Order: sequence, then structure tokens, then C-alpha cells
Amino acid sequence: AKTGLATPTFIFHHDKPEEMNVTPPQHPHIPPHSDNPDDEIKRVRIAISAVFSPTPPIPPPDATEIERLLSQRVPADAYLTSFQRHPIAWIVCDRLLIVDATGAGACGGNATETASRQFFAAQTLMFKCREDTFIRQIPSGALPSLRDSLVTQASNYFLRGGNRPLVTRLCMAIAALAVQMNWTTAIPDILETVYGPSPMLVPMVLELFSVLPEECCSERLFVSKTSMKAEMLDAMSKCSESMVSFLTHTFGKDDRVGRLEVMRCMCSWFRFVDIPVSVLTKSIMLEMPFGIVAENSGDDLFDVAVDCICEMLCTYGTGPRANSILIGRLVPAVMALGADPFKQAKEMQDQDLLRGYCRIFSEMGENYMDLIMSKEDLEQNKLVELVLHCTEIPDMEIATLTLNFWYSFTSALESQTPFDFRQRRIEYYTPLLTRLLQVCTVLLRYPTDILSLPPDAFDDVVRDRFYVTETIQDLCHLLGGDIVLTCLAGRLQEEYALFENTPDNEKEESWQGCESCLLAINSVSKYIPNDESTYLPGIMSLLSHRTLPQDSHLLRNTISMTIGSFGPWLGLHPNYLETLMNYIAEGLAISECASAAAIAVRELCEGCYKQQMGDPVLNLYDNIVKSNLNDTSNFQTDQKDENEVLEGVCKAVSSQFEFNPRMASTCFERLAQPIGNRLAKLVAPESTGSSKGVVAEIERLTVIVRFLNLPSVDPAQPGDALIFELMKQSWSLLDATAFKYPEDPNLAEKLCRLHKHALRKVGADLYAPLLEPLMIQIVRNFDISYQSPYLYLASICITEYGRKLEYVPKLFVMVSQLSTSCFSLLKSIEDFTNHPDVVEEFFYLVGRFMYYCPEPLVLSPLLLSLIQCASVGMHIQHKDANKGTLNFLEHTLTYGIDIVSSCREASLQSVPEGGDKDEADAVLKAKQHLLLCQQSLQTAILAEGQNIVSNIGRALIGELPAYTLDNRSGSITGIIWKLNVLCPELLLNWLAQPLEWAPDSPVKTEFINCLRERRGRDELTLATKAFNKYYERMRSLVTASRGGR
Repeated sequence: AKTGLATPTFIFHHDKPEEMNVTPPQHPHIPPHSDNPDDEIKRVRIAISAVFSPTPPIPPPDATEIERLLSQRVPADAYLTSFQRHPIAWIVCDRLLIVDATGAGACGGNATETASRQFFAAQTLMFKCREDTFIRQIPSGALPSLRDSLVTQASNYFLRGGNRPLVTRLCMAIAALAVQMNWTTAIPDILETVYGPSPMLVPMVLELFSVLPEECCSERLFVSKTSMKAEMLDAMSKCSESMVSFLTHTFGKDDRVGRLEVMRCMCSWFRFVDIPVSVLTKSIMLEMPFGIVAENSGDDLFDVAVDCICEMLCTYGTGPRANSILIGRLVPAVMALGADPFKQAKEMQDQDLLRGYCRIFSEMGENYMDLIMSKEDLEQNKLVELVLHCTEIPDMEIATLTLNFWYSFTSALESQTPFDFRQRRIEYYTPLLTRLLQVCTVLLRYPTDILSLPPDAFDDVVRDRFYVTETIQDLCHLLGGDIVLTCLAGRLQEEYALFENTPDNEKEESWQGCESCLLAINSVSKYIPNDESTYLPGIMSLLSHRTLPQDSHLLRNTISMTIGSFGPWLGLHPNYLETLMNYIAEGLAISECASAAAIAVRELCEGCYKQQMGDPVLNLYDNIVKSNLNDTSNFQTDQKDENEVLEGVCKAVSSQFEFNPRMASTCFERLAQPIGNRLAKLVAPESTGSSKGVVAEIERLTVIVRFLNLPSVDPAQPGDALIFELMKQSWSLLDATAFKYPEDPNLAEKLCRLHKHALRKVGADLYAPLLEPLMIQIVRNFDISYQSPYLYLASICITEYGRKLEYVPKLFVMVSQLSTSCFSLLKSIEDFTNHPDVVEEFFYLVGRFMYYCPEPLVLSPLLLSLIQCASVGMHIQHKDANKGTLNFLEHTLTYGIDIVSSCREASLQSVPEGGDKDEADAVLKAKQHLLLCQQSLQTAILAEGQNIVSNIGRALIGELPAYTLDNRSGSITGIIWKLNVLCPELLLNWLAQPLEWAPDSPVKTEFINCLRERRGRDELTLATKAFNKYYERMRSLVTASRGGR
């Protein structure tokens, strides 16, 4: 292994990033944009034809070189992308829309090409209106003219029968521009100047009023001041009365298409705008969507009306905005839907209608939970029963929409006070909740075609069943295990009776009912006491007699899981164990059932710790291993399943040691010796096999180390001494595996995992004799293979021994040697990029050293080399590796803050006159040592601080990756904040250069003020995030303008 310290040999220059500009630079592979709108219109027309036409246009013989280039799809696409960000696009798109709308011949082409140009122009204007960066490309005085032009074009295209997507894009552009220019009178202005003179423009006006609140709240709308969105929403709120009057008047017309637009607009306003309650209470608008839903049309109008009702219920629930008048109108309206309309929908069995009603009732239940829990009798049970009727709908997708309500309902019941009232409430709703339990067993049924479903549909069924079992557990938590088990056992009896009465030739296909009940019972096992004697004996007897079909692997899996989950109960009722254990063992021989059976074995061994299960499961495990090694078909377990069984074996025999501790050595030898023998053969020089077998043996050893709890035969000797001896005896074999397969990352990971668990199981003190050989192995193996797990194992050594002063020098030697190896690997930015796992683990390693025992590193020249290396690591596009570098840097700065505090405290410490000379010398020596550490760290920070801060600045403006802005253990904000504590003036000086590359803005000013005023960490975090978000967006615009995608 290499020894000594090393300095990184790579060279990395911190280049100054290009300054961001509102007008983006030209892409080098496309023609320059013309400042003449007529010339640019011609080029854009050619490029649009090349991009959107099925066949590229053929340029005429007299075409210029630019026209020929733009007739090719790839350059044309890059040209249009760049064009969208250029100032000339404002004029060109406006003219394209005018020309194509009037048909004045300038552009030519067929109808398809005309539609493509129109849509591209509208899309471009919408895109530019959403960006405050592009808004600044035109004078502020020209914004009203642009707004009027967009409104005129939207009106003209609608009147001429223009396609809906085009009109929508223009309305979205108008809405975005309204926020950008603070057009707070948009609602009355549109009603007066557009709708008033031309009532036939109602659909276009409704579209504009629909998208206005949506755009105002959109994350894709970027404004110069965050308050602009709130101001616009407040202005819309003040215009609510005019808006409600307009919608009510428009809805009164007998036009379903018009009503659809009204409902969409209402839905948008309810969702985003704070409509005053006083406006709603004197309007009939609340009742409008209920009338539509009651018609049960099942069309788009029905769906939008449902959306509208759900938004009303969500916005005006019983929370802070509760209003008794609104509630008095909404609740009866919803309950009226639950009468005849809902019954008709159930009779029609229309899934779309039922889904709509289910959404309404569930939404009301969730948002009116306070009303349901009221101590006043308001017939709340009727609403709960409506939701239960929805849960009973035999469509899993619809029924599961109610599960969130049931979670909220049971949680609310459980939180009621005082206790007597809570119990009365639970008793009041118990009949409904027991019905819900019965419904859940129906929902848990596998569909009859389950075996023919595609994998994604099968996964959906499994997911939905999991959600239903969570509901059953919530009910069990509320009602108690006895009530729930009584209900579920009764359902199992019913389903089993149906199964018994099924003709013999159909029994193999009629197991779903019993299986669903068993799954429900399995889900509540932890709520059932181990002395339950009413229902579980019958259930276990049913499973023992095997009267249910044996060929369904889905049923067998559920039975196995049920047996395993009731392991503690079976431990007290061992008369069922042998039969059920045999059933599970049979499942290990079926490929589809092996995983469930292996887990059941483990759970039985955990639960039946008082039973003598050691020998039976040991024999079972031996047979599994023999089958896998001999590649026979006796068992179908993979390595994961085998390890589950082995974990169970370890727990079973460990529980027997309590009664017979002297059998520990025998059991331990029986488990470990075969592994050692097989491992010796596999790593022998003459062995030519792959590493797969070696990995399997190491995994088996790891399971034994983790889960075999050995007693102490000799009080003077800890029980885990046997594990220590196992590691000693296996040392040469484990060492040989790393030599034999140095390039296998899986083996390295498993080997290091074994050492980690052995160290933690044995304990640092007992394991100490093996520490030095382990560190030698780590250094040598990493130097040979550059496998990152060895760095992780080195981190574990630091965690376990870093606080013990006698081991710190050896740990520092290990870190120094690993640093030398890493520096020899990471010589360039390409090396960092190609080995992100090494970068990540290496910096977590040295970061951990700085946390546990930093002084040897701080006093060594190695620290500066590590900071230089971390500076390069900040450049790579890999989240975990980048976070590792930040982790090390932040731990280093944390030590700096601590050492400054320690030096300050030491300076105040003095020895009384006439005191002990040795004591005085010790105090002086301690002060000198602290000052030396402080000076060493200060030297390293001064040497590399500018580069680190420059990288941080570049990350904040998007030039370098900024994956971790805020994290308590390694983040950009953490480094900035701690540098601002240590050296605030230097930090601002270092930041000056990278911040010059960012144009002035409010977020930049706020960020700098946070630093100058030395505000708290939370305020700095918010300012840093806002700064990064703003400038990353600006950079993305510049990048895209160069043809990037």
C-alpha cells in the first residue's frame, strides 16, 4: 500500500462564465436574425414550413444560402428556438397573426401551413409574455399597445372561426401580460370594451377569464416582483361581484356549450380567487352546478360541474373561511344529490356518473369533518352513509376514492375529547364502520381474470389492496382488535360456506372470497392479543386442514403471510405449528410462493421464540442450501429468500440459548463451518468459478453476524466473542476474495457490509485487535481496485474509533493513504466525472474525519489538498458526489467556528497566582495548540476560499450544479452561512467577482443584504433559493437561445 501524504496533481482553471444578457447571443450554427421585420418574417415562414410540414420544402433555384439552410429541419428548428427569445419576435409574431388572419398574401401557403404559422406565433407570444426577462425587451410604454393588439387578434380569430387551441394560446398570452403590466382593471375593461360591444364574443371572454387566474398562479409565469401576482389576485377578488353577475347572466342562456364554458370559468375562479362570501350568498351561482349534476347527463358538462362543486366544497368548508349561510346552502344541495340523482346513477350503473358522485360526497366529507364531528345532532350519519354507499360501488377505482375520507374520519373520531364523548361517538358510528369492514373484504377480492392481467394492471390491483388494508388497520385502531376480528371472522365463515357449496369442478376457481378475508385478518394481526381463543383457533384449524384450493399461488401466498403474521399467537398454541410449518415449507418449492414462504418462516421463528424450533428450521435451511448448491428443483428460493430463512434460523436458535446456553457453540459451528468450507474452496487458486458463489457465502455470513445472538458461557467473556473468533478465522479467506475478484463491485460491497456489521455487533473494544489489519486491507484493496465500498468501510472505522484518542493517529494514516490513492485516480475533471461514487464516498470519509477527530488533518498539509480537490468536485454533474464535497467543506467550516470559540474561551482562562506550575504549563500548551489549529485552518481557507466561493457563486447562477441548496449536513447555504460567521468581509469580497456575472435584480439585492446584515440561517436559505431560482431561469433562457434543448 502507498504511504505518505500527497497533493492533487490535477490542474483545473476556474473560467469566468459568460455574463447573462437580456438579449441572447446568436447560435453559431444558424444564420443571424435580421432586424428588418419583413426579412425575418420570410425566414421564419421558411423555417416553420421545414419544421412542421410532412416533407421539407424545396427551395427555388434563386433561393439564397440562408433560405436553403432554413429549408433543412434541424437548422430550422434551432433558428425558431433562437427566434423565440429574440426581441424581433414581438413584431414578427404580431404581423404573422395579422397577415394570416386577414389572408393578405404576404405569407402564402396552404391552410395547414397557415395554421402552423398562426399557432407558432401565438405560442411564441404566450412564451414571451410569461417571462419578465422578455418583457424587458420592449419599452414599458408599448405594453398597452401590445395588449390591445393581442385582444384584437384573439377576438378576430374567434369571430372568423379560428381553432380553439389558437384562441386559448392568445388568451393565455393576454392573461400573462396582464400580470406583467399590472393590468388590475382587466375584468371591467374586457366586459366594457370587448363583451359590451360584441356579445357574440362571450366564449372568447369566458376563455380569457378562465385562464387569467390560472396564469396568475402558474409557476411558469415569472414576474419581476413576487407581489405582482398577489396584487392581481386581489384585484380579481375585488371584481368578483361583476364576474359573478356576468357568469350568472351567461349561464341563463339555454346553451349547453356556453354553460360548459361558464362552469370551467367558475371552477377556475373558485380554485384560485378569493371570492368574498358576501358576493356568493346573494347569488344563485352556487346552485348552478348542482342542477347540471342532477341531470345525470354524463357528458363533459357533468364532469366540469362536478369539478366546480368539489372546488366549492374545498374552498368553503368548515375551516377558517367557514360561513353558516354558505354551509346552509351547500349541505342541502349535496344531500339532495344523494337522494334520487345518485340512486338513478346506481341503477344506470354508469361508471362516469358514479365517479362524479363519489368525488362530491368524499370531498364534502373531508372538508366538512368538523360538522360531522359536531356534538349537535345534525344527521351527520346521512353524509357518512352516502360515502359508504360510494365505497360499496363494485369498481375498485371508484371505491378507493373514498379511502382518504375514511382515514380522516377515523382520525377525527379518535381525537375527540373528552374520552366519554369520544366513546359515545365511536359507538354511534360502529354499525356503519362494521359495514365498512365488510365492504373492505369485498374490495380486497382479486378480479376473476387476475392471472391474465398485464404486469402494470396487476401492480395496480396490489396497490389498491394495500390501501384497503390500511383502512382496515385504521378501523382496528379505532374499534379494537376484538370487534374487527369478530366481523372479519364472520365474513370468512360466510365466504367459506359459499366455497363449500360450490360444485367440486368449480372450487379451484372460487377462492377469491376466502383469500380476501384472510388478507384482511392478516392485516390486523398486530392488534389481536396472543391469548385470543374465540376465532383464531377456527381460522388456524381451517388452514391446517387444507380444505382451500392448493394450486392457487396467490391464495397460498396470503395463507403463508397470515401464518407468519400470527407467529406470536402460534407460539402460545403450538399444536398447529407442525402442520402449518410443513405447509410453508412446501411453498418454498414453488417458485411463485417461495418469497412469501421464506418471510413466513422468518416471522414464525421470531414469534415462536418459546418453542423448540431450532432443529426443524436448521434442517430446513440445510436442505435449501444443498438444493441451491446442487442446482436441484427441491426448492425454488433465490438468495434473498434463503437469507430470510437463515435469519429466521438465527432467531430461532438464539431464543433456545436462553434455556440451554451451552448449545450455542454447537449451533454456531453448524451454521458457520459449512460456509467457511465452501468459501475456502471457492477462493482456492485452482477454483475458476465466478464471484457469484463467493458473494452468496459472504451474504450468509453477514446474516449470521447480524441475527445470531450468542450467550456468554463464561461471565468474563462476552457472548459475541464467537463472532469475533469467526471474523479472525475467516480473515484470510475474506482477504483472498478481494484479491481474487478485485474488479467486482458487488463483492466489494458485500464484503464491506460484513465487516461493518461484525464491527458493530462485536463492539469497538472487543474488535480492536482487528482494526489495524482491517485498515491495512481497506487501503490495499482500494489501491488495487478503486472500489468505493472500501471508502465507506473506512468511514465506519472513523465513526466507531474516532472519539478514542489512542486510535486517531492510525486512522489519520489510513485517511492519508486513501487520499494518496484517490488523488492518483482523480487527476482531471473527467476522472471526477467517471468515478462519482469514489468522489462521494471519499469526501464523506474525510468529512467524517473532520467531524470526529479533525486535529491531525487540520495540522497537516493534506487539508489544503483536500479542499483543492473538493473545489473540483463541485463541478461534476452528479448529485451525491456533489453533496459529498459540500459535506466535507461544511464540516471543515463547522470545525473552524468551533475552534474560534474554543480559542476565545481559552483566552479567558487563567491560572491563579501561586498555582501549580505543571497546571500552568498545561494551560499554556493547550492555548498554543488551539491557536496552531486555528492558524492552520485559516491558512487553508485563505488559500482556497476564493475558488470555493467562486464555485458557489457560479452554482447559484446556474453555471455549476446546485443540487443541495439547503441541507443540515452539506449544502451551499450551510457553507455560505458558516463562512459569513467566520470571515464575513472576506466572503463578500470573494463573492463580488462571481456576482458581477449576474445582472442586478431584487433577489440579488436581498441576498447580499442577508449577508451584510448577517441574518439568521433560515432567512439566508430563503434568499439563496430565490437567488438561485431566478438566475438559473435566466441562464436556461440564454442556453436555449443558443439552440440547446
